[in-house]
Amino acid sequence: MKFLTKQEFENLLSKLCMNKNKSVNNQNKEKIEKIFYETSQIIQHLCKVNSLNHSTYGISMTLFHYYIAINNYHNIDKYELAFACFYMSSKIQMINLSIKEIIKKYNEYIKNKFGNEKKPEPDFVKYEIQLYSQLGYDLDFETPYDNYYKFITIFLNKFPLMKKEEKIKKLKCLCFNLIDDTYQRPFSIYFHPKIIFLGCFIFSIKFLEFNECNDIGKIIEGENVDLIGECMEYINDIYDKYIENSN
Repeated sequence: MKFLTKQEFENLLSKLCMNKNKSVNNQNKEKIEKIFYETSQIIQHLCKVNSLNHSTYGISMTLFHYYIAINNYHNIDKYELAFACFYMSSKIQMINLSIKEIIKKYNEYIKNKFGNEKKPEPDFVKYEIQLYSQLGYDLDFETPYDNYYKFITIFLNKFPLMKKEEKIKKLKCLCFNLIDDTYQRPFSIYFHPKIIFLGCFIFSIKFLEFNECNDIGKIIEGENVDLIGECMEYINDIYDKYIENSN
């Protein structure tokens, strides 16, 4: 996949009003944050009711981020787009969900949300054709979740004192929750999935104060330290906002 450059990513954050630029119109900022949050909630709901894993959510949100980055956010139907991205994600992973099933689920969701209010029949295929062609049919997706399973055995071998089940459970839970939250910003089209994973993983270790793992160099050996640090700064920005609002 083509990732944005740092400048492109900063421009996108500014365009989507997701940064700390004080000159951004607050009403516009709230609108964008609401679109990102609500879309993530719709896709999480779809994954849950269909018993699908984190990767389905991650790929769906990555497709959503690319769509917004390429086509902008004005006048989108977030419900249609969320279901379309979920449908595309299931196809990319070769999960057997037919278009008829997805349309049925969409109609049920809209009915529960809006009652009997009439809405046009969704055309998910138009999003599929549009986005696939814009991406050059490059569908080699990976998610930060995948790296946990690849990484945990190596990590435990480097830090044998961490082999306590309750600590690993806490670390895994927080790391996965952080990854979930990164999808409320377009991390997935700037940072490589492994960088996002490592940023969330190290952030979790520091937050949980697992002093057994104080030699972070062992974790990020051979990786792009600057990008991991940058990713962690953006993760911290997300939670700064919540801390500010709670004070």
